[in-house]
Amino acid sequence: MTDVTEIIALAFPIYYRTISALTTRILGLEGAINVPIAVGGVVIRPGDVIFGDENGIAVLPAERAAYFAPILAEQERNEVALRQRLDAGESLATLSGARQHFERGLTVRQTGQADE
Repeated sequence: MTDVTEIIALAFPIYYRTISALTTRILGLEGAINVPIAVGGVVIRPGDVIFGDENGIAVLPAERAAYFAPILAEQERNEVALRQRLDAGESLATLSGARQHFERGLTVRQTGQADE
């Protein structure tokens, strides 16, 4: 069984650009544990929080995790209600506040003055 087959069988979340058969084992380079690494140009340090979904992956430095955890949890809870409102026909531009900024921009373009 290959590593890829085993990972898929475990239903372990994995994100990758491609699969490669290249290995450093034959050179005796097994790697290290609990050291900083770089993935896609991003440095990841031991203890960093990694989270992701089908939209992408984010790295949160360990020292910032406690600060951002409740903010991200609230956003996650709000996403269900937001999806329901979108499914009911409400506009994402209105819900996000983008429509207000767009309309303000139109007013400035038409009159030359920004609303206060």
